[in-house]
Amino acid sequence: MKAFPLDVTTDASGNGSVTFRATKASVIFRVQKIVATMGAVSSGRASLFKNGTFLTAMPIAARMEATGPEDLHTSEYLTGQIENGPMSTLVNWVFYYDEIPDNP
Repeated sequence: MKAFPLDVTTDASGNGSVTFRATKASVIFRVQKIVATMGAVSSGRASLFKNGTFLTAMPIAARMEATGPEDLHTSEYLTGQIENGPMSTLVNWVFYYDEIPDNP
C-alpha cells in the first residue's frame, strides 16, 4: 500500500482543504484509508468529497480516520476539507491506496 501525504494550514476562518487525484491512465487508485491529524482541536468538522460529491463528515478531533475502499479512475479525486476548525493550524492528511490495473 502506498501513502500520499498532503498538508494544509487552515485560514483565519478555520477552513482548509486538500485534493488527492488519480493521475495514471488505465490504473485504478483504490483508496483504503484516509487519516487526518492536527495538533489544535476545536469545534468544526472534517468532510470528504469524491469528485465534488459529499461522502462523509465527522467532528474535528486530533486524529480522524475514514476507511474505504473508494476507487478512483483517471482524473477522479477525493477532497479532504476542514470547516470552522482552529485557525492557522497545520492539518496533515495521508491517503493510503493501492494501484490496480484497469482492464476493461
